[in-house]
Amino acid sequence: MDNQGKIAIVTGGTKGIGRGVTMELLRKGFFVIITYSTDTAAAEEIRSQVGDMHKRLSIMKVNHSCKNDVYSFCQQIKEVYSKIDVLICNAGHTNRKPYTDQSDEEFEQVMQVSLFSHNTIIRELFPLLSSSSQIVFIGSMMAIYPHAVSVAYGVAKAAVHALAINLVKEFDGLGTTVNVVAPGFVETEWQEGKSAEIRESIYSKTAAGRFATIEEIVSAVNFCLSNSFVNGSVVEVSGGYNFK
Repeated sequence: MDNQGKIAIVTGGTKGIGRGVTMELLRKGFFVIITYSTDTAAAEEIRSQVGDMHKRLSIMKVNHSCKNDVYSFCQQIKEVYSKIDVLICNAGHTNRKPYTDQSDEEFEQVMQVSLFSHNTIIRELFPLLSSSSQIVFIGSMMAIYPHAVSVAYGVAKAAVHALAINLVKEFDGLGTTVNVVAPGFVETEWQEGKSAEIRESIYSKTAAGRFATIEEIVSAVNFCLSNSFVNGSVVEVSGGYNFK
């Protein structure tokens, strides 16, 4: 498929799954706009590593926990682009404090980054997305199976799944598809701090007996982008989590 001239947005596109998707879209010929919140070093690293593809990469600092930042981002996109072909809603946030120690503000921040910011982006950019575009949310198995680490994260991702499914109706008849890729545990920076004991506990609950690679999650995103009949789906990529 010739993707020259096509525009993609990847929120949280400088690390982990977002970075993997960004690199794949660049390889496919897209012009890719990625957002990051605070880690300037990671943003500069991806810019330096893409080689000549940097001409098709725009990196924008957007604090997804700040509503004004999100609206400003949307305004900048509307001023420059007339259509967005692919939107990957990947930016996320968690809080690993004990549930009873979390403040309202901390819970709301998790919801703002994962859910509300993407809802704002899709609503504000609706005219740019409403002509055979493809939207993929990065959800989570924590939205499907309970996990003790972060209630706020699981609730936010469950709401992300619900938003995606309901948006199918909003884009009905416009040719735009909306799907979710729901990873289990993936070898990203988020997981680097897990002890061997915790990892073994997770492995013991997962039929595959390991974490996913980033490439395996990117492959699932590609599936959603390459098949126009996949719409309103939650694609679980968990290695069989909770099947043991």
